[in-house]
Amino acid sequence: MNLELLMRESKRHLFESGSFAPTWHEFYLRDMEEAMGPSWLARPAPGFDRARYLFFPGCQSLESDPDAMAAVYGYLRKHYPSTAILMACCGVPALYAGNIKAMEDVHRRILTAWEQLGKPVALLACPTCAKTFAEFLPDIPWKSIYEVIVKNGLPEDSRPREAFAAKRWALFDPCASRNFPDMQEAVRDLCLSMGMSCAELPESRERALCCGMGGHIYPANPSLSDRMVKAAADQSNLPYLTFCSNCRNQFLFAGKETIHVLDAVFGIAPQKQSLHLLERKENRRLLKKQWLADGRDEQGLAPEAERMKKKAAFKLHFDESLLRKMDRLLISVEDVYETVSFAETQKLSIVNEETGMNIAHRRLGYITYWVIYRRAGIKIDVINVYSHRIRVLEPLDTLETGRA
Repeated sequence: MNLELLMRESKRHLFESGSFAPTWHEFYLRDMEEAMGPSWLARPAPGFDRARYLFFPGCQSLESDPDAMAAVYGYLRKHYPSTAILMACCGVPALYAGNIKAMEDVHRRILTAWEQLGKPVALLACPTCAKTFAEFLPDIPWKSIYEVIVKNGLPEDSRPREAFAAKRWALFDPCASRNFPDMQEAVRDLCLSMGMSCAELPESRERALCCGMGGHIYPANPSLSDRMVKAAADQSNLPYLTFCSNCRNQFLFAGKETIHVLDAVFGIAPQKQSLHLLERKENRRLLKKQWLADGRDEQGLAPEAERMKKKAAFKLHFDESLLRKMDRLLISVEDVYETVSFAETQKLSIVNEETGMNIAHRRLGYITYWVIYRRAGIKIDVINVYSHRIRVLEPLDTLETGRA
């Protein structure tokens, strides 16, 4: 029995029958909408109308590894000048949520862009994207970028790799790579070519463990997700090397030293801790801006310009510990901004006369966000945030029409 297919089918049935709690998936579906909306970019290389290859980094790689993704695209353009770029989500968040129609909508848009770019071979950085393409987008031929780099050789202009080769690592295969031995072998070949010593874990290749990210486990059952991360991280005392941004992020958040193999390939300083949600969103937007500027086409920046204009009314300030809490609770800076902005513009915040702090709340989608803050002019010092999934019925609901 294929348990993965059984779980996916049960999710589809629950969603279509209206019995699936949407709150567990809302954060990821909103991120998918962002990737397919303001962050979407499908364009040929400057000077070309069609492409032989199409670089599809994947939304989480764009968020978490912007330097590596920029370096990869530069490398591909050097070897294959006509390489196009497609910034998008592969649609897997909708699959995890049981919303097959939403996933099919994403795939139709990807297919249209692929056809317009000349039906190129997709070059994928993310194993989950590879798994999604292989099953749901069979018309699109693809290879992993790791195989491409092995074929063409390591970049000559990257910074020295001695620091990576000086340590011993354990190679963590993402669970999504289980059925892609060529991808797994290419990563091992890269490590050998860089002189890196990488031990095999007890559960690897076709038996690779899940890092706890897949299926949106965390919002529904954080303790289970934590146990899965720990089980995967405890396979070795060595620091990990992996080729999945999500796996690397999960391990870093749990305190496990982990690098992405592309850090070593391109000589990029590895992250010491997982990035904040705020940083991830900005990374994706900045990469789009960079690649648009490369083609001298500023039209695609209009949505971002409108976003920044909208957010000029207040300047939010967070301390590091609060940002880490928000990361853990999957509360974005945008959620906080919209809650504070709504309360301030509608004069609906409550002031604690003893502390001078304001309390605001707003229901966005299925989740109600609460923010405790102190205002000084346009500066907003955010003191605390939290959220819940219980709808509080009150007259304010007549004003709260959803996400602004």
